[in-house]
Amino acid sequence: MEMMRKVSKEQNEAVDTTNKSFGNIAEGIVAIVEKIKAVNDAVLAMQKSRDSVISAIENISSVSEETAASSQEVAATTEQQLREIDEMKVAAAQLDELVQELDKKLKKFRIK
Repeated sequence: MEMMRKVSKEQNEAVDTTNKSFGNIAEGIVAIVEKIKAVNDAVLAMQKSRDSVISAIENISSVSEETAASSQEVAATTEQQLREIDEMKVAAAQLDELVQELDKKLKKFRIK
């Protein structure tokens, strides 16, 4: 009988030890699950940040393309204006020659 009590006591102690071990394992699992959730939240935040960065880069690229196109238009317009100014210089020079020729011809009709 004494032996049965001893065996029963040892079994109860083994069960208690096993219960404590399972409790520790359960606490460890809860801690791991919390850390996994934290990592998942961080990954989601990084994905949102990545999406924001990609969107900003796309906007910058679009603005850069528009700016480049506008710059090309301004350059083309400036070149056209320079050509027209050169044409105006030529026309002004021709007009000056005509005025001088007209002045020479008008001098013939002046009364002295």
